Amino acid sequence: MRPDSVATSQLTYRYAANSALRFPDWSVPAGQSWAVLGPSGSGKTTLIQLLAGLRTPTTGTVCIAGTGLRELTERQRDRFRGRQLGIVFQTFHLLPALTVLDNLLLAPYLAHLPQEPRRARELLRRLGLAGLERRYPHALSQGQAQRVALARALMNRPAVILADEPTSALDDAACEGMLGLLVDEAAACEASLVVATHDRRVQRHLAHTLELQP
Repeated sequence: MRPDSVATSQLTYRYAANSALRFPDWSVPAGQSWAVLGPSGSGKTTLIQLLAGLRTPTTGTVCIAGTGLRELTERQRDRFRGRQLGIVFQTFHLLPALTVLDNLLLAPYLAHLPQEPRRARELLRRLGLAGLERRYPHALSQGQAQRVALARALMNRPAVILADEPTSALDDAACEGMLGLLVDEAAACEASLVVATHDRRVQRHLAHTLELQP
């Protein structure tokens, strides 16, 4: 039996002496899609960062594809993140000195995986970005940059795709397009998808919902 893509237990994160976020025990079987909903202050972004290993829980455990993140050193966690997780941040974090193609190829390089220019070009083609391989981030529209960030998150065939408020600045048409891309590309990679958002439009596209309380 395959391990759950995501599993959390007794998870808390303390920002201040008298203030701690507490998260429900949660499991995401391989291939499922989830919306993590809740108002501002409920911990949506913090949960994404805990799942990504970018923050260390105050208490509790996070397991990704059967591996406990607490069991890894910081260096091991960085490599594990690069190989098992695809992350789409609110800001795209494209490197301005690199072309679109090189931004994608940076993902396997940092994870110590083989370079796959053919895969990078195929992802760009699937996301409607063919012909932009040599363009630099400053010359992209917001929608194009968002899709490049998604392509980079998919480069290493992640087990889990994590997206933090990917539709917050999008109108209805662009929101529908972005969510369709996330769901379709997660399915193509056989990856689980977790989207943290306050945007109720997201819920229509994802099969499961985790509600966080402030």
